[in-house]
Amino acid sequence: MANQTKNDEHNQMISMNFAVLGGIIGAGIGLLTTPGTGKKVIQNINQSETMRAAGNELRRTAQQIITDQLMMTLRETAAGYRLKRDATQSNHQENEDFDLYKELKEENKQLNEHLQRIEEKLDTLMNSKK
Repeated sequence: MANQTKNDEHNQMISMNFAVLGGIIGAGIGLLTTPGTGKKVIQNINQSETMRAAGNELRRTAQQIITDQLMMTLRETAAGYRLKRDATQSNHQENEDFDLYKELKEENKQLNEHLQRIEEKLDTLMNSKK
């Protein structure tokens, strides 16, 4: 239950990061598509070391978010696969156990029949000696 809460909080944080990232990208596109302002903004951005650093940080953050999301998806997929595999192995083991049980039951039945015949022969032999 605690893992589910952590996953929900993590998903909410990722959603919030995507919303902020989308807002920044939208505002940037809006500024760049304005004819006069767009050229000035591009010149200022190209000359600003702060904006380059912010762009690099934004790129790293976006990459980290995508990587985290991918890793979580892979973990969930792997966990589902393991559960499915374990269930299949468990069913396979149960089938093997049931087959072994049937074999032992059949062997027991044959041994009982053989013992019954031996007892009958012994009874016949004992009756003939009397």
